[in-house]
Amino acid sequence: MVAFRGRSSDAIRFEQTAAILLDVPAYREWIPYISASYIVKRFSADHFIVYQRFDFTWPYDDRDILAEVRINRNYPEGIFTAEIRAIDDTALKAVPDNCLRMTRMSGTVTIRFIDHGTTEGTFTELFDPAGYIPSWLANAISERIPSTVLKNLRSRARTVGAHPDAAGIRAELERRMPRYRSTP
Repeated sequence: MVAFRGRSSDAIRFEQTAAILLDVPAYREWIPYISASYIVKRFSADHFIVYQRFDFTWPYDDRDILAEVRINRNYPEGIFTAEIRAIDDTALKAVPDNCLRMTRMSGTVTIRFIDHGTTEGTFTELFDPAGYIPSWLANAISERIPSTVLKNLRSRARTVGAHPDAAGIRAELERRMPRYRSTP
């Protein structure tokens, strides 16, 4: 099992960060190694199953995962949390050729409103990479992934322009979070 944790606070707007994190298909554009990312089953806006494929270079097989995601949107406190847990369901999505399915993973992504210009993000994950990966490579990946994901999230929040879903999140924050309304 490989574990990692990253925490960062930066000058990006909460609603933009939240919208980017909820945009599962766009993960392949900013999360390392992801070549496919999409929702395969949706139970509600905040409960769904995602499929992701991770490209690795030869001689290692690619990995994929089906993960159940549950989002908790705590608007009054300005905190969004995503709980992520791997599931094993080949009926929902078959394992592609030259790919190993990761079935042991749990993680949490939390973003916290600090003020209108600052958001704090925390990313933790524990996973079994499935199959053989040398410990030096697994350790190198686990050391780099949290900071790289958070750095790429910051960069994306600054460069993609206003995400279309950010306005709805901002409206809910204005309606339900007194501290948000009182901060310029």
